[in-house]
Amino acid sequence: MNIPRSRPEPFVETAFQRISAGAPEVSRTQLREVLKESYGLAVAQISELGGEIDQNLLAEADDGTRYVVKVLSDAADFADITWRVELLRHLGESVTGVAVPRPLSTLDGDTLGVARREGRLNYIQVLSWLPGTLLSSLSRRPPRLLQGIGTTAATLVTALTDMAPPPVSRTHHWDLTRADEAVASCLDHVADPDRVALVTRVMTRYAALRERIQSLRKSVVHNDLNDFNILVARDANGCHQVSAVVDVGDAMYTARIAELSVAVAYAMLGTRDPLRAATEVVRGYARTTHLDPDEIGVIFPLAAARLCVNATTWTRRASADETGDYGRARSRHSWDLLAMLSDIPFTLAEATFREAAGLDPWPRGVAVRTEVAATFGARLTGITPCLEAAPGSTPVQNRADPQPATLELGMRIEPTDGTQFTTPVGGLVESADRQERTVTIRHDGGTATHWSVWRGIVPVVVAGARIGDNSPVGKVVGDSRDEDTGRASCRLTVLAEEDLVPRVPARVQPWLRKVWAALSPAPAQLAARVVADDPALRHAVAVREQYTGRAQRYYFDEPMTVVSSQGVWMSDTEGLAYLDAINNVTHIGHADPTVADAVSRQVRRLNTNSRFVYAQFGRYAERLASLLPDPLAVVYFACTGSEANDLALRMARQVTGRTNVMVVDGAYHGNTTAVLEISPDRYDSPGGGGRPDTTHVVVQPNRYRGPYGYDDPLAAQKYAADVADVARRLSAEGRAPAALFTEALIGSGGQITLPPGYLASAFEAVRAAGGLCVSDEVQIGIGRLGTMWGFEAHGAVPDIVTLGKPLGNGMPLAAVATTREIADEFDRGIRYFNTFAGNPVCCAAGLAVLDVIERDGLVERAASTGAYLLSGLRGLADRHALIGDVRGEGMYAGIELVRNRTTKEPADAEALYISQRMREEGVLIYPNGRFGNILKIKPPLIFDPSHVQILVDTLDSILTEDW
Repeated sequence: MNIPRSRPEPFVETAFQRISAGAPEVSRTQLREVLKESYGLAVAQISELGGEIDQNLLAEADDGTRYVVKVLSDAADFADITWRVELLRHLGESVTGVAVPRPLSTLDGDTLGVARREGRLNYIQVLSWLPGTLLSSLSRRPPRLLQGIGTTAATLVTALTDMAPPPVSRTHHWDLTRADEAVASCLDHVADPDRVALVTRVMTRYAALRERIQSLRKSVVHNDLNDFNILVARDANGCHQVSAVVDVGDAMYTARIAELSVAVAYAMLGTRDPLRAATEVVRGYARTTHLDPDEIGVIFPLAAARLCVNATTWTRRASADETGDYGRARSRHSWDLLAMLSDIPFTLAEATFREAAGLDPWPRGVAVRTEVAATFGARLTGITPCLEAAPGSTPVQNRADPQPATLELGMRIEPTDGTQFTTPVGGLVESADRQERTVTIRHDGGTATHWSVWRGIVPVVVAGARIGDNSPVGKVVGDSRDEDTGRASCRLTVLAEEDLVPRVPARVQPWLRKVWAALSPAPAQLAARVVADDPALRHAVAVREQYTGRAQRYYFDEPMTVVSSQGVWMSDTEGLAYLDAINNVTHIGHADPTVADAVSRQVRRLNTNSRFVYAQFGRYAERLASLLPDPLAVVYFACTGSEANDLALRMARQVTGRTNVMVVDGAYHGNTTAVLEISPDRYDSPGGGGRPDTTHVVVQPNRYRGPYGYDDPLAAQKYAADVADVARRLSAEGRAPAALFTEALIGSGGQITLPPGYLASAFEAVRAAGGLCVSDEVQIGIGRLGTMWGFEAHGAVPDIVTLGKPLGNGMPLAAVATTREIADEFDRGIRYFNTFAGNPVCCAAGLAVLDVIERDGLVERAASTGAYLLSGLRGLADRHALIGDVRGEGMYAGIELVRNRTTKEPADAEALYISQRMREEGVLIYPNGRFGNILKIKPPLIFDPSHVQILVDTLDSILTEDW
């Protein structure tokens, strides 16, 4: 085929030629002919993909194979196209982990086909189709995905380092090194004066860096990693990751850092915390390839400039009605993001990106800190620094992205003599605003210029005045009171760079802690000559892992370090509050004042071991026994649920003279050696050692995964029949069971609710074999299921009851209750003694817990709030296919996640991810169950419908996200 190889004139595009050319249009009939003749493709269907310059189409061949067909614009040059084909081939050979389109050759071995229309010639290019989801279609971009975008940018730019530049000089509208020219060509079409002013501010900052940009490293770059050119796909954990990059139409030889800057610009679109999103992209890039400090300094300005080009260009095109709704939407999103970026100082962005790249966030900050230590730190006199206010004194529920700003920047100072504030260090008063009650002073007399901002005072100085050391600055008058303390005070912040001054915040986000520490030295710490305790999570985790065994695990891959709690809320070192929907240890709520007062009074009076006689031991035993049904009347104390089950096991074996024990499949009864051997959840796990010969498992009465489902009215009898079969078999073998251990709701095994009637039938079968029935109420006792005891709702009374977690509301208190007959027989054997069990302090806590449950009607509340919770969760199941089953009783619920409702494939990775996301949004839940795919929910009994709604709404939002 005779294909024209070049145009007669040299190919040097003007900056705006391509943006004005418009996409060509070739008829479908002619395309089918070209594809058949040139490529041998019999095309069944052609559909439009859209495009700015070229006509892009999806062609599906008769055999179902898909291709991208590009009708290149009239301005296309063969040499330039050939270079792009070579670029795609180069990437295909050099890049792993991310796919790029593969260019197809014609039957004659040519690079392109040709279509002629009305005397014009258009090149036709065919590329392989890449499956995936457009990044632009995702509702959320989690950190891992954002880092993947950065990694992709680094991978591309590294692969293209040795790619030869295009054969001819080329620039175009989207060349970031000429962004000011592109904006200028479109700005007249922007009618809104506020938007014009916004673009002007951004581009003024860009212009100040243009020479610096021109001097940076250059290479071939893709240059258009926008959210329509990046495809994502789910990885093995069900999370979206970058899978492919398309469209090299804007590839060129330019500043290497343009690749990352463009990726940052579009990654920020649609996010509520654009700086954080951008930082994750930079982090991913820096982990893959080197970033020069000079390059880091222009990433944010270049990204903002790209958005200015985007916003003004689409506004121009929309004004000419060239793009319809798409162009208007694209323009709107860019304008919205630009408005958010205008509040972010370039210095803050650069320092944040440096920290993400593993560098000192702001090297000059060291000199400023030294200067501030020698001035403010040495001379703060006559005022009292308030050191108690970091993090923020009022916890903020962490419900949204961006992360709430909870860390106080700078310091509060309070006058000790009158209401006038004095600066220890003189300087030039740059602003003094009586209405805003702020004073800004530039301190340039030392070795490192810095600024102090005084807020909450009426100035006694005027702008432009130069003041000396120890000069008055302002005073508190009238309603000048600190918002946190209500006392007369001033907020003083020291800043290392001028562009931080106009937008200095009172509080900052915790993730920016290290960056702001470099940009804003804390005068309070310097004045007090102290270094604040490091509350960083990484430090706490590192110390824990260094000095404790790793088997002592913690919740979440990225946990929070909790420092306080109240009611249903837990607060971390950064002032963020979390709704606790998992902590059934604090049965009646965190820091309950009744329990706290009882413990405080008792610990100051008496605490000793239980071989002494004190009233609390007997009073608490009597109180528990009075709540249990006959014939359960005797109580033994322990410290933990594991100890209680261990004691029950010992009791059953001693009283019956037997060693074999029956347990429900998947059960967990504690962590002592003895009860681990009757815990399938543990001995069947990696390293568990397998089932001991004396342990015998009965089928778990699981109506979701088991053989008898919710729709089987005889499920209880059928599951109980297995208990009877095992008991009869053991008796026939001369190994009759000592006991059956079970829960009235199987907890760690997956929040399995028992079929009505199962427990009574199972107990009957075990007793028929001469065994005892042990009801493990460690997780569900004293009210959690909406009844005082879990077995109570099943019309069954066990021989032995074990209690633990909820009894002391966090104090180590557990118990075993049994009949007088069993107790007397047990007492004939080895004596039972437990040093700390039933000590006066823990008994005081236990009595207080029972008082609160009775006083506040928490059993009834668990029933009503639990019904509301289950209703809300089942509503989610109607909307989200990932939820296979919702089950529970009272304030104990489980959500089983499956990838397919028919096959019930466990969604374990998804469950863990969702729990991590819930933590990020300020709600604590966690997976459990045999497959790790069940979200367990077991909050304090003081949960109310408003808390339920927070939990349900947050979970609904996360299940709706793309991840």
